[in-house]
Amino acid sequence: TVMFYWLTNAGASSGRLYAESFRDHGQDPVKVPVGVSAFPNEIFKASKRWCEAGRYPNVVFWSDHDRGGHFPAWEEPELLAADLRAMFGPYR
Repeated sequence: TVMFYWLTNAGASSGRLYAESFRDHGQDPVKVPVGVSAFPNEIFKASKRWCEAGRYPNVVFWSDHDRGGHFPAWEEPELLAADLRAMFGPYR
């Protein structure tokens, strides 16, 4: 995996996502409907209460899982796919 970042010279841009995520940009709350799939081995574990009280006041779907981590599409694809269907199904 490291080789993909090295050969494509994408290391800095992939790391920037994490650096930007933890800064306070004074941004407005996200008003569109938000869905969350929470996996127990995630690097940063956000609670539903924290999300709703902060930047995401319109959480319409929340799913806590008992397995999986930072790469759910790879680790638990069935769980993530089921959550995507449940979240976006009403918007079809």
